[in-house]
Amino acid sequence: MNDIEHRQFLERILEEVRELKGIISRLKPDPFAEKVGGPSADEELRKRVATFDCPECGEPMKLRRRRMDNEPFMGCVDFPECKGLRDITGNPQPKIYD
Repeated sequence: MNDIEHRQFLERILEEVRELKGIISRLKPDPFAEKVGGPSADEELRKRVATFDCPECGEPMKLRRRRMDNEPFMGCVDFPECKGLRDITGNPQPKIYD
């Protein structure tokens, strides 16, 4: 394969990747799209979270989202020093650390 053929090969691959990115973007919703419009569900949750204190240190709680499934939970504002957690209904969560 000479240089010209190699370049053409790479350009075809790049074009296929661009097409796939377009398909994926249509299938996967943009996580920031709802923040552009009116009030989101997160804003309502933040208002509820502001009424709870940390079960371990008494500081306010903050709305956070789990990395693995993006589900909301309440975490202490002093994280990582304090690891107090509450589920989204306000119930303290059991400790999962030592």
